[in-house]
This record gives sequence, C-alpha cells and structure tokens, in this order.
Amino acid sequence: MTEKRKAVTVLNPPAVDPISILWPRMMSVQTAARYLDCTPWHMEELCRSGAVVAFKEGKHWAVDRHELDRYVTRRHIEAKTGSEIELAA
Repeated sequence: MTEKRKAVTVLNPPAVDPISILWPRMMSVQTAARYLDCTPWHMEELCRSGAVVAFKEGKHWAVDRHELDRYVTRRHIEAKTGSEIELAA
C-alpha cells in the first residue's frame, strides 16, 4: 500500500518591526518625550504648536511614532539645508 501525502504549505509569519517591540505606535506625551529624548513639557509644546502631528484624547495628547520619525527627518533636512521644508505624508 502506498500512502499519498498532502502538500503542506508553511506560511512565514509577518516580519516584525524591531522598533515596534520597544516603542508602541501610539504614545503618550511622556513616552514620546523619552523617544525623542526631550522633556514632556517640550513634547507638549511640539504638539500644541503643530510641529508634531498629534491629537487629544480627552485631556491627554496621543502621538503617533511615525509622525515623530517624520518630525526628526524634517529637522535633519532643515539642519542640512538651512531652510524649513514641508514633507509629504
């Protein structure tokens, strides 16, 4: 007797972004301040001024990690070129 074997497809798990293990996608002001290595007060100023795209959940700000990365990229480019720029989303 010969036994027929069914082909089994092995799916690779999705790649995990190593940064998302350490830093959540949505952050509080305190966590975002640690991420940028600044004070929570400065982080709130960045949110209020619109320099960092954020929104309020009740009394507290919620900041997207990707927006913080865009802010840092924009600041690096501004430092190199000496002028302010607007990055496309």
